[in-house]
Amino acid sequence: MTSLYRIANPRATSSEHQASSCCCTVGKNTLHAVCLRCGKPDLPTENGRVRCPNCQFVLTQKRYDKLLNSGTQIVLYGVKYRIEYEAQVATRGDLFRKYALRDPTIIEAAVAIIVSGILGNVAYDLTKTALTTLYTQLVKRRQRRKNSPSDRTISSEDLKFLYKMIGNEPEYAKQFIDYSKDYVNGRKSPITAVARACEEERVFNQYADILKNDPQIYVFSSQTGRCFHRKECHAITSPRKRIRLKKALLTPLLPCRRCKPL
Repeated sequence: MTSLYRIANPRATSSEHQASSCCCTVGKNTLHAVCLRCGKPDLPTENGRVRCPNCQFVLTQKRYDKLLNSGTQIVLYGVKYRIEYEAQVATRGDLFRKYALRDPTIIEAAVAIIVSGILGNVAYDLTKTALTTLYTQLVKRRQRRKNSPSDRTISSEDLKFLYKMIGNEPEYAKQFIDYSKDYVNGRKSPITAVARACEEERVFNQYADILKNDPQIYVFSSQTGRCFHRKECHAITSPRKRIRLKKALLTPLLPCRRCKPL
């Protein structure tokens, strides 16, 4: 593989949404929870539970937040990075550039949960109905945004995404659904270089906070190995070397599955 370098994706802008405590906040405007079964937005949260008045689906707030976090990972590492890197291989025959993609919006994360089957497999017609419900209600909110400050959270980016997902761009919708299901079921891109690049992105972001708090963490690796280890790991072959975690991740090396160094 040729030498890779990381740049900001020109198509990726700062995320307008951040998932936290069952809501998405932009300035002082808030888009509350989206039902992960029928797609209804603005669910009420009472006594630590998110309850949908439309389909009666109930989740604890803790479980809901955990699912949204899973949805974020599905979209980012299972769909977006995979699409970008497979496109590079298709056009150039190899990976020549790495991207720093923006975080998914709460809408994208919720849709990933709905279509991936993580809450149980649902027929496509029902999935499409849920997404159409979400799209229709967000469009209505968008149209009355001048009368309701909270409606300013509805971005054109989310509406375009849902518009494609409800059948207006069937190839994109199929790819998003198939890749989401692949990620949930542990299936990776059939292109080895792409599968490894997506895993490197996930691992690097996973340890980003650790590196900020303690940039001097050291790990160990073999001279020609592709993983980093604890010092006592028996999977290391001689000669071994001691390297900083940040360098190991940028090389890039992946954490040993046997000794789980972090």
